[in-house]
Amino acid sequence: MKVVIFTEDKVGEGHYQAAKAISHALGELSSGQVETNIVCGLRCIHPAVEWIIVKTYFAMIHYIPSLWDFMYTHLRRPSFFQRVVFSWKLKRWLEREQPDMILCTHPTCIAALARLKSTSPFSFKLGMVLTDFCFHPFGVSPYVDYYFVPHHSIKERLVQEFDIHPHKIFDFGIPVHPAYEEQVKGARPKAAGGALSPDKPIHLLILGGAMGIGPIADIMEQFRDRISQFKLTIICGKNRSLYNKLSRCAAPHIEVLGYVTNMAEWIQKADVVISKPGGLTVAETLVCRTPLLMISPIPGQEHGNRLYLEQYGLSRCIENIEDLPRTVLEWLEDEQARLEWEERVREHRKEQAAYHIARQVLSYIFP
Repeated sequence: MKVVIFTEDKVGEGHYQAAKAISHALGELSSGQVETNIVCGLRCIHPAVEWIIVKTYFAMIHYIPSLWDFMYTHLRRPSFFQRVVFSWKLKRWLEREQPDMILCTHPTCIAALARLKSTSPFSFKLGMVLTDFCFHPFGVSPYVDYYFVPHHSIKERLVQEFDIHPHKIFDFGIPVHPAYEEQVKGARPKAAGGALSPDKPIHLLILGGAMGIGPIADIMEQFRDRISQFKLTIICGKNRSLYNKLSRCAAPHIEVLGYVTNMAEWIQKADVVISKPGGLTVAETLVCRTPLLMISPIPGQEHGNRLYLEQYGLSRCIENIEDLPRTVLEWLEDEQARLEWEERVREHRKEQAAYHIARQVLSYIFP
């Protein structure tokens, strides 16, 4: 039996990490009976197509984010290129690989795969795994067999607005790697809501995603002179130029790192995470019960994540970087607010989402 997970690793690390989490859970639960492959869809279609789309996406969010916001908000259907040209390229791949099930943790190829299911004699099952607390309509199709969503509100929207049968939708949560839950179990319990010892500095973890996007240098500047109050760990991801820039001017209480493979450990150790609200980052901080302060959400999917977090009182967005030190101190000094936040986190954190998804997939393969 073969399961293929379509994802993308150059337009957001979270989609790829979700695919890895599901693959890990499938391998563990199936005891080797299921072959699981992770495929980057755009690269599968053609490396040149991947290059063009990735470059265009990052140019938009960096230079004209309003254009990406307009496209995300107003374009309701996938393009002809996405539906027809992608399906033509993927048909040959499907004929060669013959998977029993395809899961997508990124919506790029959903339209093409759904079209192939409707027009070709393929028998694979198709599942969509949402890795944000919102979704774009071009990831929805009547030919998608299963939807794995992060929250019951997404399930309700799929049912009410898109007439998807509720039996096809499972609100298991965003699949984070089991290492995050193992890290929480193995760590010393945190004080309620992040309460701190008065004799040690506050440990802030500053993230900018895999590409190190956001006002990270400005954040570092706000904490440069607060040596006794704060300790900073800044993870620059794959942004080598940012790493070199910050490393040259970091103060003694500021640690600058590049791409790391033990993010679970860093999130668990931190008192507060300051980051863009990527879907996986949100899910990881909830699993680790580490407070998240949002900065500079990307229009579209990250704006949707921001709305979810603010609606349920799980985080706040800092509009002015100069307010960060004061906001962190006020949050940690307000014991009642921390306890109320802790209660809300208990209600919204979804444990073992990757395993729940894997078990559901295996139940379809081995009924």
